[in-house]
Amino acid sequence: MSRTLALFHTIISTRNRAQSITPEHESELYRFLGTYLAKNNCFVIAINGMPNHIHILFDLNPRFSLADIIGELKRLSSLWIKQSGLFPQFNGWSSGYCALSVSLSNKQGVINYINSQKVHHQNQSFDSELKTYYDIHDFDYHPSELT
Repeated sequence: MSRTLALFHTIISTRNRAQSITPEHESELYRFLGTYLAKNNCFVIAINGMPNHIHILFDLNPRFSLADIIGELKRLSSLWIKQSGLFPQFNGWSSGYCALSVSLSNKQGVINYINSQKVHHQNQSFDSELKTYYDIHDFDYHPSELT
């Protein structure tokens, strides 16, 4: 029997970081995203976000590449969002995404971070958050990324 654990903290943002994910319907969007991942045997651990971006912590099914699963997640959720009419200002997802591997020792910290997005973003913008993540992981940061 083969077993894998590939935890990814993934961040997707709306096109041009538009504030288009309305709080009154965000849980329905999170449910759609979680259902898609679960149908593909990716175990979802946490989902939360803000009007312009979403954080997802999940265990990637080894049958899929990260790029393929996120690409299809964004494509199908865009269709669902437009068909649902729940997010009239939504104009698509950014072309990119940020995905960071998570160790078991950091798992609970990432869960706490994702669950506290509303509080966290009272004091930090999405750009500042992203720059911090990029600095921690030694990525070059370009403000146009995830737009």
